Amino acid sequence: MKKIIAFLIISLLFICQGFCGQKYYINNDGVNVRVDSTVSAESFGSLPQNTQVEVIKRAYGWAKIVLPEKGFYGYVSEDYVSLDKPNKIKVSADSLNIRADASINAPIIGQVSKDTELIALAKNSGWYKISAYPYICGWVNNKFLSLVAKEDNPVLQRRKAAIELNNKIKNLLNELADANLQQRISARNKLTAMGRRILPELEAYYPVVKPEGVYGLISVISELAKNDVLLAGKYINKVRGDDLLSDAFYLDIAQDILMPDNKNKEPYYYLARERKLTFAQIEKAKQRLIQLNKLKIDDAETKNK
Repeated sequence: MKKIIAFLIISLLFICQGFCGQKYYINNDGVNVRVDSTVSAESFGSLPQNTQVEVIKRAYGWAKIVLPEKGFYGYVSEDYVSLDKPNKIKVSADSLNIRADASINAPIIGQVSKDTELIALAKNSGWYKISAYPYICGWVNNKFLSLVAKEDNPVLQRRKAAIELNNKIKNLLNELADANLQQRISARNKLTAMGRRILPELEAYYPVVKPEGVYGLISVISELAKNDVLLAGKYINKVRGDDLLSDAFYLDIAQDILMPDNKNKEPYYYLARERKLTFAQIEKAKQRLIQLNKLKIDDAETKNK
């Protein structure tokens, strides 16, 4: 019976680890909190350095957080959140009590066995706060724990790799606007070599890329999505008739995907910058690309029959 109870306790422990979340700290001053996970999303405020936030999700270089004292969600770049406490610990005793509070006199709410790895959410006077039962947390004494090296933690490894990739992309995007032609070509080739996995980041950073670098960005995205009619359709649908430069940006990408070898393509982004393009012309170009994309989709379906 005791073994069954212990098994249930440990099972519940791992099932609920996501409920309590992890506490991170803002590591820079004036960090923007945005309504979505993109640099072009609206900022509805900023957080000072050392603000503690709860991170509930991480993806594509962004952290979804619960705003302190407000209870609603926002997004910050993962570059600006740090976990300054060990986040993975291992039980070194044969059996370790989980208590309701950080005290030897607190009620015991469960037990964990030797070599069990736990997520540490906080530390207080020799005690670690961990996920315990659904929707609550418990405390374990650090005398019977050992720290798991951060480099052994796959979550932190993935986070570190994502941050490094994100920083590399940002640096190369800056180089796309470099005055040196060879530097621009090198940056474009390096971005292309990273593959299609970086397409979401490339698109997200478009609003902050220098105008001179947008041409290189269009070239990189078009090359990565070459002949992909589904992506072409996605970019065509982003031509909404409310932003001349943004619409021209997506038109250039879509036509490059659909007509990679055509030498008579319209330079939509250039024309928009020179104020030689109207919304009426954009709509006409959009409809033409929609028809071309439909023809290519029909042709691909015919070949696959």
